[in-house]
Amino acid sequence: MPKFDSYVICTSPRSGSTLLCKLLAATGISGNPGSYFHRPSIAEWLAYFEPAADASRPEADILATIFRAAIAKGSGDTSMFGLRLQRHSLQIPRQSAP
Repeated sequence: MPKFDSYVICTSPRSGSTLLCKLLAATGISGNPGSYFHRPSIAEWLAYFEPAADASRPEADILATIFRAAIAKGSGDTSMFGLRLQRHSLQIPRQSAP
């Protein structure tokens, strides 16, 4: 069985997920789960993770830098990465009825 080094908590607002994230972080082995991608906005992610980033770099490089920073923050001092996602964090187009 493969060893896992990350997990995603899929949740909705007012569900108790903040408490769950705090409890997981307090274990000292479950990373530091949080809503690191609260809104789908590269500009906001840059401001949160790397304020001095060069926004003129190719988007793929910027995203790779942001993801590395998120993994470091979500791992804390552990080898486990935790992430909390809520539905509004994903920009999924709604399908219209046929």
